[in-house]
Amino acid sequence: PMPSEISDVVEITDSALVSDVDTIIMIEQKCSALNKIYDVILMVEVGDLREGITEEAIYSNKENFKSLKQVRIAGVGANFGCFGGILPSQENLSHLIKFKRMVEEIIGYKLENMSIGGTTCIQMFYDGLLPKEINQLRVGSAMLRGSVAWEPFNWLRQDTLEFSAEWIEVARKPSKPWGIVDLDAFGKIPHFDDNGLRLRGILGAGRQDIYPEGLRSLNPGVRVLGASSDHLVCDIEEVSNTPKIGDLEAFHVNYAAMMTAATSPYVEKIYC
Repeated sequence: PMPSEISDVVEITDSALVSDVDTIIMIEQKCSALNKIYDVILMVEVGDLREGITEEAIYSNKENFKSLKQVRIAGVGANFGCFGGILPSQENLSHLIKFKRMVEEIIGYKLENMSIGGTTCIQMFYDGLLPKEINQLRVGSAMLRGSVAWEPFNWLRQDTLEFSAEWIEVARKPSKPWGIVDLDAFGKIPHFDDNGLRLRGILGAGRQDIYPEGLRSLNPGVRVLGASSDHLVCDIEEVSNTPKIGDLEAFHVNYAAMMTAATSPYVEKIYC
């Protein structure tokens, strides 16, 4: 949690994943005021470099850990695949197990949990390759999408989420913009191949709503070319049935597209 969230987090929840000693101390202080015992899973750095405490930081804060009265270190955890793209392996999971034993030696009691997270961990679990010490698996995308990136898990469904938008323009236009090229609205210099006149369509959605690179149309003839804030531009030359203004176009989504659509206040959520 952020320091500004600690009061609410301690009052509302019973445990949190924490990687910074100063944060643990702030949780301890809040728990002392409430006379509450609070569980912390200590996040460990194992290579992905998103979050995690280092071995050096553990040893330099020995006394802080030993002095905790309201905070109980309930386990250690690690995150994979979210920032550095690092996959779980026998090597980095062995490091996590070693780290657990080191923490136990410092605090003087056994840790209950070994927690790993990221959909990238699912395959090792399914293949029976996770060390027996790991007893907590944090998974989000796989449960919702049934895949990692675009690779499906054949024992899960991949049709649980769709993103749809309305066609607001359909016209035959040149495939390459003309005029003086400068930065687009998002600070990039766009590049387009000249494929002559093509049938193009615009959907009423954009980067404020969705991550366009994470869309795959259910109609194989629709190809996403790019997006501005609120316009999604597509090539529809190969579509067998040309869409009309007002028609809906549906897409499969990857994790980034799912996340942006789910958090955008401009996207209506329909649960079936």
